Amino acid sequence: MKTLQIQANDYDNNRILRAIGIKRIHAGWYTVTYNGVNLDASTITGAKRNRNGFIRQVPPAQRY
Repeated sequence: MKTLQIQANDYDNNRILRAIGIKRIHAGWYTVTYNGVNLDASTITGAKRNRNGFIRQVPPAQRY
């Protein structure tokens, strides 16, 4: 499963969020999880709104 952050109020992104079952789309960022190579309406498995517009930062990879 892969994770990606998308911004709402874009036609393609709203279509993806509606495919997972979100009825009321708020402006801001959403964290979505999906299976497969590309994020589209058929591969999305979950979505969660990032409140207050926070973008979650992924820590840099640790090299050993």
